[in-house]
Amino acid sequence: MIKKNKLSPILNYINNYWINIQVKNTIKKFINNFGYNLIPVEQSPYYELINTERYKPLNINLSGKEFKIADSLSFYYSYQEIFVGEIYKFNSTNHSPLIIDCGSNCGLSILYFRTLFPKSKIIGIEADPYIFEILKTNINNYELSSVELYNCALWDKVTKLDFYSEKADAGRIAYKKEDKTDKLVKIDTRLLSEFIKDKHVDFLKLDIEGAETKVLIECKDYLKNVNNIFIEYHSFSDKEQDLDLILSILKDNHFRYQIQTQFGSRRPFIEKKLQEGMDLQLNIFGYKNQEQ
Repeated sequence: MIKKNKLSPILNYINNYWINIQVKNTIKKFINNFGYNLIPVEQSPYYELINTERYKPLNINLSGKEFKIADSLSFYYSYQEIFVGEIYKFNSTNHSPLIIDCGSNCGLSILYFRTLFPKSKIIGIEADPYIFEILKTNINNYELSSVELYNCALWDKVTKLDFYSEKADAGRIAYKKEDKTDKLVKIDTRLLSEFIKDKHVDFLKLDIEGAETKVLIECKDYLKNVNNIFIEYHSFSDKEQDLDLILSILKDNHFRYQIQTQFGSRRPFIEKKLQEGMDLQLNIFGYKNQEQ
């Protein structure tokens, strides 16, 4: 005989399930009256990764091959953004466009670019030594040719800097006292101008966790060589905002731009929300020579 306290959850589940069916049927009938039908939405790919332990390397099946990830949650949202939302999608009359991917992480964006343009030439730059090893593994597993990988950070001078290795997608050049010393590594820096000054670049992606303004100032004289640019802008709450500098550089190089908010308070006058030390994160899209 089942005791009452053990039976109650079962009865509650049955009761709630029945109520849900009744509600769904009522909504369905109401919508049908207007000549529309409800179509079930498929669950997002890799949805199960949301509840998987974070910062634990995993091998998953992606496009029929093994793809290594460093962190379950950041991969899931990156996949949604890159492959489902196609945030980096662009057009090109060049059948073999040059794409420079700054902040390649584990290689998901590179794989997308190659899917979009099978004959593209790609330069991938990733600063975090730990993530870079995963990136190399994935590029080798997919046997991608015409892909050059560089393990370095981009900065406004060539030097060595402390880098905060977050082990996912938020690694950055260290600048805060709160950055844990056990996660700091020394890395080499290079100039973005080295990569673009003598090339025509069809697409430039900058997702470099706060270094974007210094890097854009350093290479601003060569952005005339770039046709499309994506910039992830990071506003850290304890640093002066410099979005105006970025937009000025884009304007001076004849880019039109659009801006989308990725993170920010919905009521900033009364709610000061932070994420990884940031009070604002934007996606900036710059483009030239496109139909208006």
